[in-house]
Amino acid sequence: MTNEKKNYLRKSILIFAFSWLGILIVTEIFSLFTIWSINKTINQNIKNEMAISELEKNLLLSRIHFKIQVQEWKNILLRGENEVDFKKYKNAFKKQQLNTKQALTNAFKTCIEKHIRFECESIDLLKKEHEKITSSYLANLISINNISFNKTFNLDRKLRGIDRSIEEKIYDITFKITQQRKNLVIFNQQYIQMKYSQLRRFIVSLMLGALLLSILSLYVLLRRMNKLNNS
Repeated sequence: MTNEKKNYLRKSILIFAFSWLGILIVTEIFSLFTIWSINKTINQNIKNEMAISELEKNLLLSRIHFKIQVQEWKNILLRGENEVDFKKYKNAFKKQQLNTKQALTNAFKTCIEKHIRFECESIDLLKKEHEKITSSYLANLISINNISFNKTFNLDRKLRGIDRSIEEKIYDITFKITQQRKNLVIFNQQYIQMKYSQLRRFIVSLMLGALLLSILSLYVLLRRMNKLNNS
C-alpha cells in the first residue's frame, strides 16, 4: 500500500471516528438537557400539587367542621332543655366554630403563601361570611340559658337555612381546587410522555442520520480506494 493510500485511509478513519464522536456528544448533551428540563418541570409541579393538596385538605376540614358546627346548633335546640346540656352543646358549637375558622384561615394562608393560581380572595370572603353567620347564631343565644319548645321553634324559624349558602360555597371552592389538582396530575403525566417521546424521536432520527452518513462515507472511501488502486 502506497503512502498516499495510507494517508487517505488514516484521514478517512479519523473523520469517521470524529463524526461518530460528535454525534454521540450531541446526543448526550441533548438527552441530559431534556431530562434536566423534565425533572425541573416535574419537581415544580409536584410542589404545586402538594400546595394544592394542602389547600384542598384545609377546605375539606372546614366543610366537615362546619357541618358538625351546624349539628351542634341543632343539638342546642333539640337537647338543650336544661342548663347543663345547654352549656355542653353551646361549648361544642363554639369549639367547631373555632375549628372551622382555623381551617379556613389555614386554607387562605396556604393559597397566598404557596402562590396557588386560584382566587384566594374567595376563601377570605368565605371566612368572613362564616364569622358573620356564627355571630348571628351566638347573638340569639346571649339571653337564653335553656331551651323551651317556644324558644326552639322561634329560633329555628328565624335562622333556618342560614348555613346553606356558605356550605354550598365551601363545596364549590373545594370542588374547583380538587379539579385543579387532578388536572395538574394529568398534565404531569402527559408532559412526561410528550418529552420522552420527543427524546426518543430525536435519538432515533440522529442514529438513522448517522447510519446513513456512515454508509455514504464508506461508499466514498471504497470508491476512492478503488481509484487509487487503478491509478
